[in-house]
Amino acid sequence: MENVDFLPSPADNQNYLHDITAIATRVVIKHIPAFNIFKDVTVHHIPHKYSEVMKQKSQQVHLAFFSRMKNVNEEMIDILQQLHNKYLPVDRDEIDGQEVVTILERLFLVGPAYR
Repeated sequence: MENVDFLPSPADNQNYLHDITAIATRVVIKHIPAFNIFKDVTVHHIPHKYSEVMKQKSQQVHLAFFSRMKNVNEEMIDILQQLHNKYLPVDRDEIDGQEVVTILERLFLVGPAYR
C-alpha cells in the first residue's frame, strides 16, 4: 500500500478543522471569562452520522453472572457463546438442511466481563 492511502484527504482535513473549531470554542468560552457571553451560541454537540441514534434512550438489560475467568480464552469464549445464545435476538431458518441464523438486532454489551 502506498503512504498516500493512509493520509487524510482534503475532506477529512476539513471535517477535522470543523470539529476541532467547535471543541476549541467550548474550551475558550469555559476558561476565559471575557468570552462567556458567547456560551449560548457555541456548538455543544458536534453533529455526526449517529447523532439521531444517540438521542434515543438506550435499553439496559442486566445479564446473568458468569463465574468464569475472563482472562482464560476458553472461558471467555464460553461466556460469549452463552451471551449470544441467551440474549442476541436472531431468526433461525433451515435451508437445504443447514441452519441459517440471521441477527435481527446488534447489541452493545458492556459490563464487568468486558473490562
